[in-house]
Amino acid sequence: MTTALTTLVSLAGLCLLYLLYRDYRIDRFRQSMFELRDRLFDEALAGRLPFDHRAYGIMRTTMNGYIRFAHRLQILSLLIFMFRAGKKNLRVFGEATFDAALENAARDLHPDVRVRLCQLKDQMHLQVLAHLIFSSLVLTALCYGLALVFVVLFRVGKSVTVVLKRCYHPFVGNLLDPAALSVGGA
Repeated sequence: MTTALTTLVSLAGLCLLYLLYRDYRIDRFRQSMFELRDRLFDEALAGRLPFDHRAYGIMRTTMNGYIRFAHRLQILSLLIFMFRAGKKNLRVFGEATFDAALENAARDLHPDVRVRLCQLKDQMHLQVLAHLIFSSLVLTALCYGLALVFVVLFRVGKSVTVVLKRCYHPFVGNLLDPAALSVGGA
């Protein structure tokens, strides 16, 4: 009887811990999006990017979408979305991809500002990927296990970032950004 009670209490404690951790991950992701949006605002406030510029609007609206629906951004929801979207072409402002829409909107900006926008977009994508991984207990364990293998076997450092960028960019940038952009202005 005591073993069953101890097991039950332990399972309840683990469930509570998971719920608290999940809420923490959502809050942390939202905070990172707020910080990126503040940096975008600072660019506009400094006069490098007009507040009414289309590229500013695309980035701000996309970040707002991620902030608003952070609680729904989970790996299972993403897999269902990918399955339902199938081969549909999610167009963004008439462009085939989010990147193309942003590049087209930023065409008339100074090259330095375009570079800053690209850096903000990449940081936004890294935050989304981190949220997807670390809000899932299975993916978190898998990620730490793979990281340990990379470090022990390959002694890699900065090259991991390059590999991750190549992997996450098509996934996050072309699938999630259009969805976040569409709900960000709602």
